[in-house]
Amino acid sequence: MDLPEDIITMVDEDGNEEDFVVIDIVEIHGKQYALLAKAEEAEAEEANVLIMRLENETLVNIDDEEEFNHVVAHLEGHAHA
Repeated sequence: MDLPEDIITMVDEDGNEEDFVVIDIVEIHGKQYALLAKAEEAEAEEANVLIMRLENETLVNIDDEEEFNHVVAHLEGHAHA
């Protein structure tokens, strides 16, 4: 499989490295969010998507449940449009 150029290697809490493909970067209410999929799942029809906020060129977890739900609702609304 040819890997796209936008690959990010992330390390989990156990020190395991995993490659993710940047599917898209979207802006919602002035904040940027990266949509990521595991590299081995990126071309699958039903890939699991990880959503992270982009702050100063750094990906951070979205810890606020309300913010996360708002982003998901926004993305789902555009997916069905």
